[in-house]
Amino acid sequence: MRKGQMSAEFMLSLGIMLLVFLLLAGVASERYTQAQSEHIDGGARSILETFVMHVNAVHVSGDGAKAVLELSQSIDTPGDYNISIYPGSNLAMIIYDSPTGSKYYMTPMTTAAISGKISDIIGTVTITNEKEVIVLG
Repeated sequence: MRKGQMSAEFMLSLGIMLLVFLLLAGVASERYTQAQSEHIDGGARSILETFVMHVNAVHVSGDGAKAVLELSQSIDTPGDYNISIYPGSNLAMIIYDSPTGSKYYMTPMTTAAISGKISDIIGTVTITNEKEVIVLG
């Protein structure tokens, strides 16, 4: 074997190894982004379901019931989230940022009789039952 031929074979082998490495790195990056997105999705669902659980508990408890809930300021990301209530359809929705883009999750509530702050719900929330109407503050 000549010196030049061995150098060309080495370069070809090195090029193939780099190509395989780049493909594996791309797949690993995609899987990491997917796992991170699923983690954030679970956090958003948990925040919304905790909020709705408290609203439902105050509703079922009757007139005069009250609960104070502290909602997390973020969902493991720098991006914000926003909870909104749709009283006419008995739904609560959270909109949040994820590595794969903006997403939302909706869940039903036991009552449509809700007043007070029904959008941009974040931080400390006071939930009160006043004559079978849920008041958010």
